Amino acid sequence: MLDSFISSVFGSRGRSGDGVAAQFGGANEMGKPGPVLGLAIESSKSAAGTGSLASSADLSSETRSSALKRHVLVVVTPRCIERFNMKAEQLSKLPHNPISSFQSGWIAGIGRVHVCGCQDGTVQVRKEGTLQLVMELSSSDFEETGDHQGQSASSSGANGMRREALAAAEAALGALTLVEGFDGMTTAIVAGNQRGEVFIWEVPSSSLIKHMAAPGPSADARQETGTGTGPLPPFAGSACCVPSAAQVWVGYGDGSLCVLDALQFEVIQKMRSPEALPVSSLLFSSIHGVVLGMVGSRFVCVWDASTLSCVASWPSELVSCHRPLACLGLIETGVH
Repeated sequence: MLDSFISSVFGSRGRSGDGVAAQFGGANEMGKPGPVLGLAIESSKSAAGTGSLASSADLSSETRSSALKRHVLVVVTPRCIERFNMKAEQLSKLPHNPISSFQSGWIAGIGRVHVCGCQDGTVQVRKEGTLQLVMELSSSDFEETGDHQGQSASSSGANGMRREALAAAEAALGALTLVEGFDGMTTAIVAGNQRGEVFIWEVPSSSLIKHMAAPGPSADARQETGTGTGPLPPFAGSACCVPSAAQVWVGYGDGSLCVLDALQFEVIQKMRSPEALPVSSLLFSSIHGVVLGMVGSRFVCVWDASTLSCVASWPSELVSCHRPLACLGLIETGVH
């Protein structure tokens, strides 16, 4: 059922111009709203013979047995969230302040939610289905006392404008993960920005409970800046939760990783990927108990979540027909 839904919405293989995929196009395609930052599937039950959606709790015992599962595809791009039915018809479209990362989960007292990490340093939590804003978290709740504070106010002209633009870009939350308990409920939201800072909020209380400063730059983390060449803090580019081991993994732009315990959020171990390239994606396989990482666009690495050791690494060209990888996905069947 779900396979046919995905095929119907995205379009038939070998055909062009049909389905959602054609509407969004490829990367940087003129006139298209992409790139697609995230996908989610909303599932609900509908009473047979009626067109209204209802939860299983709303159905009588007789009707529940004949209830039909319905799916809605949620597509997230930098400036909007859109929902499509099985016929690839748009059900709703929500313009959004610029989004840089996306996750879906379940929060106690709220239900199923979509979570957006935004370029202005906020995390917006929206109710599944209605897309109503139910929670907004701000990384500016924590004010650093570093040297960059007050620079914009004391500067003028082009240099001041450049610094303001850089500060705004550095606030973007590119790393985002939801910390889940063994019951599948989200207990915390972890997000990291382009300065390498990591913020952790408890939910549903929305309290900021942890701030981690950027790790010191490695010898390899050198980039061109407007004032010369020098080391920059590695940005936080990816994160994932490992519920079975109560861990949170964060990947940085210089190829380093940090593993936290998911209860007190204390550092368990810091380590490096085999290559000094950005760890741009982290995914946990609950079937195999490993964390998969995309390092740069050229390597895929596998770490054992129990020993925290890298057990495999291979060039991405082996699985991408000699082309660099743009993203990494993981589909596991039979996992709840």
